[in-house]
Amino acid sequence: MWDDATKNDLRKRNPLDRKHLTDDEIDSIHLANIALLEEIGPRLRVRQIIIYTAIIFYRRFYQTQSFVNFDPHLVVGTVFFLASKVEESQLSLTTVASVLHHYTTSGVDEDESMYTFQDKDILECEFYVIEALQFDLILHHPFPSLLQFLDEFEIHEECLQLAWQLVQYSYRTDIILLYPPFMVAYAAAYISCRDAGYDAAQVFATVNIKKDLLLKIVGEFQEAVDDEKKLYAVQVAALEKLEEIIPDATSAEAEATPAAPAEK
Repeated sequence: MWDDATKNDLRKRNPLDRKHLTDDEIDSIHLANIALLEEIGPRLRVRQIIIYTAIIFYRRFYQTQSFVNFDPHLVVGTVFFLASKVEESQLSLTTVASVLHHYTTSGVDEDESMYTFQDKDILECEFYVIEALQFDLILHHPFPSLLQFLDEFEIHEECLQLAWQLVQYSYRTDIILLYPPFMVAYAAAYISCRDAGYDAAQVFATVNIKKDLLLKIVGEFQEAVDDEKKLYAVQVAALEKLEEIIPDATSAEAEATPAAPAEK
C-alpha cells in the first residue's frame, strides 16, 4: 500500500465484479459490510482495534478477490475471527459463527436463508484470506499517531473527539488504504483543529510532513462524505444484485479459487 496509488488504481485490481456491478454499487456493498463489522464488534464485546483490523483485512481481501467467488458475509466472519487472533484476543470460532448467523439471517425464514455458514466454512475461508493478504498480517493504525500529535501540541479535548471520529470514519473509505496511518491521523487532526477555530496551518507549520499531501487527504475526507450519500442511494439495489452473483453455499467450496494477489 501507500505507493502513490489512487482510488481508480484500487478499482482496477479486481475487474471481475465490475462485469456485474458498477463502481458505486461495489462501494455501497463494501460500506454495508463494514457497517456489519462495526455492528458485530459490540455484540462480541471486543476491543475496537479488532474491529478496525478486521475492516482492513476485509478491504485488502477484496482488492484482489471477487464477490463471485467469495460471499462477503462469510468473509466478514472470517476476517473478524482472524483479527481477534492477530490482536491477541482470540474469539471462539463457534461464537463468531453464531453471531454472524444472527446478523445475516435476522428476518429471514430459516429454510430460505443463504447464510448458514459453519465453523469449518470460516476456517477454510481463513486460509484464502491469509493467502490473499500475502501473509502480511501486521497492521499499523492511525490512532497512536493521533494521540501523540494532540498531546505534543496540547490541543483541546474537543479536537481529540472530532479527530478520533474522523479516523474511525476513514475505515469506511479508501483513505485508510491509500495513505500511511500517520498521515491519516494528521489529516483528521488538521480538520478538527480548523473546525475548532485553531489556525490549522500555523499548528502544522512546524510538523515535518508533506503539506500538499496533507491537504490532499483533507480534501478526500470531504469527498468521501459527499460520495457516501450517493452510495447509500444505490445500496438496496446493489445488495439485491449481489444475491445473484455470490456463490451458492452448497458449491462455494468447489468454486472458491482465489485470484493471485496484486504485487505491492
